[in-house]
Amino acid sequence: MALASDVDWKVYGGASLEGAEICFYEANSVAHPADGHVRVWTKCLSQKEMDDIDIKHDFGGQILENAAQKVAHYYLPPFTEVAKNIDVDQIITIIQYEETANISYILPHAKIYYDLDCSQKMLRELSVDISAKGKRGGTDQPGGDIGSAS
Repeated sequence: MALASDVDWKVYGGASLEGAEICFYEANSVAHPADGHVRVWTKCLSQKEMDDIDIKHDFGGQILENAAQKVAHYYLPPFTEVAKNIDVDQIITIIQYEETANISYILPHAKIYYDLDCSQKMLRELSVDISAKGKRGGTDQPGGDIGSAS
């Protein structure tokens, strides 16, 4: 697993696996192979688990400190480019979630490595690992079925 300083998770949306999930892509892992596709790691974390973290005290207060630095430097999460009508409080919450994803050790309910073909508006999963209802399943075969593992 990469160290917190090696990752830069960005909110891109949400999901519902075992409750509300916030989904992120890892900005430092975005690859542009010669075939013109884009490849990127993603993960979805439990919103409840993220909200349960005390950003002022857990992890030495680093989540709050990093988020405050970004706000002070007028950082806007990439999500604000596609989701319009987001207010300042929502932007701050997104920044806190991104910093929580960077620093915390919350286990993702889903990790997916995508291959995106933007020109064809297509994607495929190159690697999938999903946890739901106490079971994990996944595949490392592009386009393969997700098998169940106990």
